[in-house]
Amino acid sequence: MDRHLQAQFEADPVLRQAAEWFVELRGESISGERIAQWQQWLSEAVHRQAFERVESFWRMTAGVNARWPTGAELGRDEYAGNEGIAAWRARTRPDVAMNDKRCWLRHVPLMEGTWRWSLAGFFALAASTLAVAVITGLIYWPAISVFLQGGAPISVHTGIGEQRTLTLQDGTIISVGPDTVLTAVLRTHSRTIVLKTGEAYFHVKWDPARPFTVHVARNIVTDLGTTFDVRHVDGGIVVSIAEGVVRVTTPLPLKRSGAKSWPTSPNGRLLAFQLNAGQRLALEPFDATPRISSIDPKWVGGWLQGRLHYLDEPLGSVVVDLDRYSTRRIIVDDPRIARLRVTAVVSVHDIDAWVASLSAVVSGTSGAAGR
Repeated sequence: MDRHLQAQFEADPVLRQAAEWFVELRGESISGERIAQWQQWLSEAVHRQAFERVESFWRMTAGVNARWPTGAELGRDEYAGNEGIAAWRARTRPDVAMNDKRCWLRHVPLMEGTWRWSLAGFFALAASTLAVAVITGLIYWPAISVFLQGGAPISVHTGIGEQRTLTLQDGTIISVGPDTVLTAVLRTHSRTIVLKTGEAYFHVKWDPARPFTVHVARNIVTDLGTTFDVRHVDGGIVVSIAEGVVRVTTPLPLKRSGAKSWPTSPNGRLLAFQLNAGQRLALEPFDATPRISSIDPKWVGGWLQGRLHYLDEPLGSVVVDLDRYSTRRIIVDDPRIARLRVTAVVSVHDIDAWVASLSAVVSGTSGAAGR
């Protein structure tokens, strides 16, 4: 391993931690909760810089294609790898390459000489890759296996008013709304999305061998062949189904009113809801009772056409959601007003007008210029 890289690894605990995260994220067994923890760790600039360094080290080796030796070539090879190539040649072939770097090409048959160079290049690549592997937690060859399996996280962070479209390798299309933080990890047997905050619209390519799950706080949305939307704003979560079916599991609420009528998972520790097209599940921070409503499937993902739909939602949550689209900061001063229920359709182009009309009716709501 390169001594300079080793010294960096030993001297920089943040780089070591970034490397450990890098390897864990490429594994098959990482959970959505761990991905969320990684996102939290990555929020600090020094952590993000260290992680980007580890990624860049790894990418340096990704495009190199070294040929594996044939059995005959391995049989002719006498280099054991426990000493430098120059030292080995000086000991075994003192007449070669010590004072003339070209002479070994004249004394060794072409194919063998070509292989010696390929072997040296291969070991150089292996040393480079292993250096990264040591930096990334002393994983060695298992890290190479993980690399071949894929699993690198794809992170998206949009700004105010910004929308992006993410097309995954499997054909799944994710539309990412404004002010949203989202991470996608594709593996051989799973597809995991972590929605830290914001909103996303999912058109999922169904694959029963690779479950597609969206982790939102402590809740899990599992696709069963679906087009659906998930919003995670102001501590609340709204899951709306345009097509197909999804399953949502969520921890049992502290307030158990009406719990007897709620479906639970087989272990009895989670609430489990199956939602069909035209259904909407709301989990609000102000109310522990899950709310399932019937909606027009055409409403789902309306924000992609500039229409924001709110159905019996707390005004405070509505305002926070509108804030993701507005260059003007919107504030509700009174907590009591923030709890008022609102049903509305708001155009993203007329947010200021809607807030102004609301302010005229309800005191305590204001729009402040700038951010």
